[in-house]
Amino acid sequence: MPEYLGLKDEWRAGFVERVGAFSLDLLLIVWTYTAGLHVLVGLPLLGGTISFLKGYLVLLAGLGALSMAYFTVFNSQGRQTAGKWVFGIRAVRDDRSPISLKKGFFRSLCYLFSEGVLYVGFLWALWDRKRQAWHDKLVGTVVEVIRPQTAGTRLLALLCFLCLLVSSTFPSATVKSRFRAFTTPTSSMVWTLLPGDYFIADLGFMDFADVARGDIIVFAPPNGGDQAYIKRCVALGGQHLEVRRNMLILDGESVPEPYIYMGGIDSPYANWGPLTVPRDSVYVMGDNRDNSLDSRYFGFLDKDLILGRADVIYWSMEPDTGTPRVERVGRRIE
Repeated sequence: MPEYLGLKDEWRAGFVERVGAFSLDLLLIVWTYTAGLHVLVGLPLLGGTISFLKGYLVLLAGLGALSMAYFTVFNSQGRQTAGKWVFGIRAVRDDRSPISLKKGFFRSLCYLFSEGVLYVGFLWALWDRKRQAWHDKLVGTVVEVIRPQTAGTRLLALLCFLCLLVSSTFPSATVKSRFRAFTTPTSSMVWTLLPGDYFIADLGFMDFADVARGDIIVFAPPNGGDQAYIKRCVALGGQHLEVRRNMLILDGESVPEPYIYMGGIDSPYANWGPLTVPRDSVYVMGDNRDNSLDSRYFGFLDKDLILGRADVIYWSMEPDTGTPRVERVGRRIE
């Protein structure tokens, strides 16, 4: 066994080189993850958020297995990961002999845990006299230099680290391009949505299917403003609609609406119409028909203003007290 000489033991890789290798290897994983997300959000996810979450779990499992295989194979038997190859370092045992495939697998497990979960295990090498991170200490490995380091190497390490910081925002931006979180500030959609409900909307559903009658859609305010509206689409372009005694009538036939809430037959909104919805427009109303600012006020909604379709409630709480309404979490919006 070698005698440890701290910072004078020059065959051990310095922290900067390890950061560079770590950043470059993680960059490859982040880019693979982002590419997978791009493919996933571009699929016709007819099940909306639920279908996305199922696909996302498959993506994570596949990426996790791929990462484990990558770090296991290329950190054992004298091999190098892409990051270690670029920076001229490799993982070895305490006696500088190559680590076995079994030890490489265990090291990969410890590596993913200490960096992916705790995220601080790698920083231990800053002040450890053996320059070991936590995963090195757990399995008894060190990282040695096999190629002379230069000022250019240190600059490259900094560039890789900065690229990693920038690239870490890509997955979130990719998901937000398809799914976005909203909240319900008013009672216009009672009882389907309550004030204090937080939900996910699928912004890409119209790339694969047209809006359908009964869809609960999020749209930009027709008369301007910053706050998005959420209402139910009750009629499509070309349909004739009217309301008689609180009953919606489309093209001469009554349509049951078990989800609506009204004050009674004496409501001022109990009878109105008939109207014909223009092409490329829809007619929207809140489920709380007596308390909703909708197409009865601002007119037909141009389909170009539709942002997405409300999909699933991910959190809910009483707006006054903040008391969680756990029973509503995960409920599909329909």
